[in-house]
Formats: sequence, structure tokens, C-alpha cells
Amino acid sequence: MAGGVEDPRIVESHDGTYVLTYTQWNRDVPRLAVATSRDLIVWTKHGPAFAHASGGKYLRFESKSGAISAESRVIASSRPGCMGSTGCTSRPRSGAGDVR
Repeated sequence: MAGGVEDPRIVESHDGTYVLTYTQWNRDVPRLAVATSRDLIVWTKHGPAFAHASGGKYLRFESKSGAISAESRVIASSRPGCMGSTGCTSRPRSGAGDVR
């Protein structure tokens, strides 16, 4: 069974790269993860956000619902009452398609 994306938040960086933070689940520990995209269609996963922090000290800790606070434009985020597997959709302001 493949994993999914829960609690997604997307911002657009100054260079036009979209940065997604989301909760990933390995059936053991939920972790905050990061992925990037240039077009909101093809994504590069970068794994758990804290995998290498302090020598991997936090890799086994639960972490969820992260956000990026910067001078970036919020593209999509969870809405109240929408959980990862319910099919709620946020539309990117750029009109590039649905983010699920």
C-alpha cells in the first residue's frame, strides 16, 4: 500500500520553486516531510524535514503539520474539517491544477 500526503502546505519561493511540507506516514511514525516542484505537477521528495538535524537525533520523533514562514506566497493549505484521505481539494492560485 502506497503512502500519501496529509496536511499539505505549499508556498512559492522567490525563484518560483514550490515547496510542499506535508505529513508522511510509514505505518510507524508520522513525520514532517518536504518536497519541491517547478510546475506543481512533477515533485521531488526530499524526505523527513528533520532527518539530518542534530545528527539524526529527531528522525524517530513524531512531527506533523509544519509550515514555512517567509516572504513566500501560500499556494494551498489544509482547510478546517479536511483530513488527508477525504479527498478535499485546494486549488492553487496559479490555476495550475488541483493539489490533493
